[in-house]
Amino acid sequence: MGQETLSSIQASDADAINQAGDGEVGQGPSYTGTSGLRGGAMQMLIGELAEYVGTSPRSLRHYEQQGLLSPERGANGYRVYDETDVIRAVNVKELFDAGLTSADVRQYLVAGCLDQPLMAAPRCSAELETVRQRLASVDELIGRLERTRERLVERSRGLEDELDVG
Repeated sequence: MGQETLSSIQASDADAINQAGDGEVGQGPSYTGTSGLRGGAMQMLIGELAEYVGTSPRSLRHYEQQGLLSPERGANGYRVYDETDVIRAVNVKELFDAGLTSADVRQYLVAGCLDQPLMAAPRCSAELETVRQRLASVDELIGRLERTRERLVERSRGLEDELDVG
């Protein structure tokens, strides 16, 4: 079990993962995992994956609780993440960073959109509907907040007039 960088373990997989986002996702320190290679496949422990993705181990456990990741367990009970888990974790973080919810991301999982880098061709058609739905929800929230703000401004002006505060 050598201490090899991720790019030397699976160069094509690392390139695909690094192309998944806007240049920030997956651009952290190179992988020098202690879990090594088993059967020729890349595997990481939770701390290694968290560092690689740029998130916390707690976030990865949350992704698992939400059904978005399903790592294997080693003989010692530790979570062991394979190449698909790495891609999924990068994708999930990217989608959360974009403003999607766990329920939104779950739709990506159901549609099979999380197992390849999101920016890889061909794009997953289910993405568009999920993003449109979230945008509509955000627009509705913005409208409600703007109406609330207008009512507060009116109330503030009324109070200022009554109290002669300028």
